[in-house]
Amino acid sequence: MGEDQPIETHSAEFSSANYGIVMYQKTGLVFYYLKDYLGEELFDQCMHAYFEEWKFKHPQPEDMRSVLEKTSGKDLSWLFEDLIQTTNHVDYKISSVKRSKTGTLVTVRNKGQVNGPIEVNLYKGDQIVETKWAEPGKNKRTLEFSTSDPDAARIDASKDIPEMYRNNNGWHKKGLFGKIESIKMEFLIGDNEPDKTNLFWSPIIAANYYDKFMIGAVFHNNGIPFNRFQYLIAPMYSFGRGMASGIAELSYTSLPKTTFKTSQFGLSVKSFKDSDGYADKFNGAYVALSPYWTAKLGQRKKAGPFSHSIRVQGILKYNVNNGMEMDYSGGFVKYSGDLNFPDHQFNYQLREDYVDGPTTNMVRFTSEATYKFRYLKNSMQRWVEIRGFFGFSDVFASPGTATYPYAMSLSGTDGAQDLFYEDYYFGRGVLSGIWSQQRAENMGGFKSSAWYGSTADWMATSNIYWQLPIPKIGVFGAFCDLGVFSNGVSVNSAVNTGIGVRFGKVFGLYLPVWMSKELNDSFGNSRYAEKIRFTLKLNPFNGDLKIGNLL
Repeated sequence: MGEDQPIETHSAEFSSANYGIVMYQKTGLVFYYLKDYLGEELFDQCMHAYFEEWKFKHPQPEDMRSVLEKTSGKDLSWLFEDLIQTTNHVDYKISSVKRSKTGTLVTVRNKGQVNGPIEVNLYKGDQIVETKWAEPGKNKRTLEFSTSDPDAARIDASKDIPEMYRNNNGWHKKGLFGKIESIKMEFLIGDNEPDKTNLFWSPIIAANYYDKFMIGAVFHNNGIPFNRFQYLIAPMYSFGRGMASGIAELSYTSLPKTTFKTSQFGLSVKSFKDSDGYADKFNGAYVALSPYWTAKLGQRKKAGPFSHSIRVQGILKYNVNNGMEMDYSGGFVKYSGDLNFPDHQFNYQLREDYVDGPTTNMVRFTSEATYKFRYLKNSMQRWVEIRGFFGFSDVFASPGTATYPYAMSLSGTDGAQDLFYEDYYFGRGVLSGIWSQQRAENMGGFKSSAWYGSTADWMATSNIYWQLPIPKIGVFGAFCDLGVFSNGVSVNSAVNTGIGVRFGKVFGLYLPVWMSKELNDSFGNSRYAEKIRFTLKLNPFNGDLKIGNLL
């Protein structure tokens, strides 16, 4: 949501996903809406008049609007100004259904941003017995029907209106308040039916170093079209913990007309085992509560190459050790901007973190910028990526307190440094072995698994990743990382080079070829396999995972 573009967008400016979805599917839905409103006969008259007046010529959208309005006698500003020129969304709601002396009064309300016509159908049993249209106008409109005592009322029973949310489209005589639809359970995923409360489910298995094998079920309502309120609950029995582990994600999304393209409030809950240093396997676990607000900034006008967003997220982290005890709390604010052209992409991020614990406080500011250039543009499309990072922090810790989790890392955060639980790690607190080699693509950005380069002072790095021009295989690349950092006493530097394998922004595997002496010496007598790093960014529920990130 919030990623769509106006129908009246130049073809070269469409994203790869929107080119097909908006240009063809959304445009078709919009004109089906018009056809349903005008009726097939009048719609055909409008199309014939348009063809006769503009055949063998080059009409513009305003020319089409002029002919259609003249022929139909209707004001079609809702179509040409809202649905075609902007990304304003359609959302109509049945507010009330009441008896009248002559039949039934149905009040409908416009909850969206397109003040268009609204079709209302009345039912007796499963049959539509009467249909009326509320003409474009006020946000609240009342229609009078001759049918008395209907069993149900529904907006757009034929589903020709391109509406975002349909779970407020109905009323039925039976049931709680006439608005709560019966629950329909469905395996895995499906469409959110307007006359049902869909509950999707699936068995689920998972594993990590501490929980070992986990088995359970996931329940959610993330179907198509999206719901404003979305939830996902996945309880699992942990064989390593001897009790339940799992996650829960709750969010409410709105699509404001001004200031924000989308606005989402949510709560992420995670509870897993992260230590095996306790005699009782029930202990050594955590519960992390992360409330957040994220928004895509901007107006719903013609889409441009620039987009930006903001995210505010908190953290309440508890340790499970014969009960729950507070470990720390905190939050961060992140602002991101993107400038996208067909052959050039630029992204920048500004972020400030704060953590408050019983023995440690941390304040950190980071900034990064990434420029991507497509150096091969024909059948074999390949990119060069150049990234710069700078960060500084202050950590205030009681004597004897370990400060590593609060430090910036040259090689990106590991599980212990993921203070806000933004990613999933196979071994969140593991210090050796393959699971300790998982890092996130952030902070210093070195494609390394080294502990060298952790600092609570300041750090500056530059990273280059070049997709290799191998025909038909675009997953291989070469990288070079350069960095300097202060350990509070001296300034140190590091260089790292190698070969990488990337699958979008989800998975990366990095094999070192040459690194500077200090970085290499930090591995001691480690085998080559222990110097390999991998990245797995799989947080589809409230993170940045999008279709484009998989490509």
